[in-house]
Amino acid sequence: MEGVQVRWAALLLLVTACQPPDATKAKPPKFQLEGSATQLYDLGYDEARILLAEEDFAVLFVRTRPLVSILSDGGIADNTMVGMTEDYPLKVTYSKWGNDIPVRTRVDLAEVTNDEAKTSRVLASRDVLNDPRKNYPAIRIGSLYLSTLPVPGGTVNGDFNITFTNGSETASGRTVFGTFKAKVAQ
Repeated sequence: MEGVQVRWAALLLLVTACQPPDATKAKPPKFQLEGSATQLYDLGYDEARILLAEEDFAVLFVRTRPLVSILSDGGIADNTMVGMTEDYPLKVTYSKWGNDIPVRTRVDLAEVTNDEAKTSRVLASRDVLNDPRKNYPAIRIGSLYLSTLPVPGGTVNGDFNITFTNGSETASGRTVFGTFKAKVAQ
């Protein structure tokens, strides 16, 4: 009897191992941001990018996932992958305020303008499929370090840490931090 159970277990293992991978399931993220905000959000990512613009630059954490054909009844068309799409669990946008991009120095991510408006220099945001939460609370304490000047097509090492302001918004009072090696978008 015991031999029969062992053979059935081996057969079940073989059948399970031969199943094609599920194209609708994302692979585990390559990297993970840290901090107490991870209790509220999945902050895993597959690559970091730096986006350059005239007035600002952004460090963007990118999570890739399969894009599948969804039928009108909510089912999946023949379980084949159509392509890949991206989620952005964290984007840190830094306004240059007419200055050069700061490198090889730790910059204050909680800086605000001196005028009455007290405009924040940095905005932390996110864009994840089916998640209405697009902005994080204002940054209470934080810093960013870039090892070199971002040049299109290049790579920049860096690190950051953020503590969000206290309040009633999701992630209020929470932290997020990490190191990264970011590709500079062209």
